[in-house]
Amino acid sequence: MTETNEELLEAFLPPPALPPPAVPPTEDPSSSRGKLSKCCAQCCKRLSTTIVAASFFFCIALAVLIFVWPRVPQFIYKSSTIEVGGATLVKLVDTYELKNQNAYAISWSDVDFRVYPCKITTSERGFMNYECLDTVTAKAYSTDIIKTDGWGTADFKVTYSMQFSTLSDLMGLCNDNNIVGFRTVGHINAKGSFYDFGTVSNSFYYYTDCIQ
Repeated sequence: MTETNEELLEAFLPPPALPPPAVPPTEDPSSSRGKLSKCCAQCCKRLSTTIVAASFFFCIALAVLIFVWPRVPQFIYKSSTIEVGGATLVKLVDTYELKNQNAYAISWSDVDFRVYPCKITTSERGFMNYECLDTVTAKAYSTDIIKTDGWGTADFKVTYSMQFSTLSDLMGLCNDNNIVGFRTVGHINAKGSFYDFGTVSNSFYYYTDCIQ
């Protein structure tokens, strides 16, 4: 068998070169930054949604707490007048303000007050001193119910009938400024829609004009 020229030529030629190894494609840096930005945007969106939801529930809880949390109501002294009811009978009419410090309505009932006449003296520093009697007292009791709306107020009057041996006894309590003092001690029941406050107590020193 004879070899052809092509075969002899192939025998002496070097083997063909191998193809270069494949190089993995390099990622564009701008593409990586884009993916990172997209991931951050998604995380921020989820975080903002969570914060909004948490804030919403916090506001709801705070509103419920403000609405339900009990705040002790008050009754506050406003003014007084003296009326003569007879030769030895004196009527003292006090006006008070019921103050509801809650978001829900309150019913006030069972007013139970006691009043003491007082002799007022003025100290060197200008302070008023009350020297109250315990022999002449008057009581006032009422079962009437007064209602106040949420954050509302209402006025109510209490009338005391005081029996003196003579009106001059009361006049004897008047000082140089033509005023006479009184001390009121009392309590009233307060019951709310969500909470029963029970007895609300207070006491006041005050003065009014003497009987002319």
